[in-house]
Amino acid sequence: MANLLNVFGHAERSFSETPLLVGDRSFTEWLRALMPDVGGSLSFTPPRHGIAEDLKEEVSVLFERMVESQKAKVDEAPRRDDAQVWRAYEKALAPGVSQHLRSKSFATPSIKVDFEHAVKNGAWHVIQPVSMDFKQPESMQRKASQWVGTAVGLQRVADLGTIFFLLGEPEKHRKAYERAKTLLDQAPVQHEIIEERDADQSNR
Repeated sequence: MANLLNVFGHAERSFSETPLLVGDRSFTEWLRALMPDVGGSLSFTPPRHGIAEDLKEEVSVLFERMVESQKAKVDEAPRRDDAQVWRAYEKALAPGVSQHLRSKSFATPSIKVDFEHAVKNGAWHVIQPVSMDFKQPESMQRKASQWVGTAVGLQRVADLGTIFFLLGEPEKHRKAYERAKTLLDQAPVQHEIIEERDADQSNR
């Protein structure tokens, strides 16, 4: 709140003749008073107008062009996807085990999740490959966050047993990988994290 008052105080002082809230000032004047030019890339043009057949669609187009296009792309594709990670682990399974696995869906009022590999032994135990094989460390954190959020939605599923997270390890960024693994371990359901090195040792 103090910062906001300071901004308005600066704008007030910039209008030497008439107080900020008095008079008929244009929107551009307000913006220039609140955000003075500090030599950056932000600049203001005179107000413009036009005619649009679909105002909602036009606003969406302008928002995409002016705002969304400036954001960094966050949906980085991993070097190996989850299916490729699963195939690496599948090689370590005893012969015939994968034939007993089936797909299973869980639905709650807040979420629906499909697992491709599950087995029923009292409760449903599911196997979820999770590729962390990204170039950007932030992508590992984002992937872990997504699965923790999914686990939050599955907390009250009565017939869910254990989720086995099979991690696909990255080529580098080991510290970021360890942080993402620690975050994933906060999933609020019964779970177990298995790494590729463990699967490789069991296959020897």
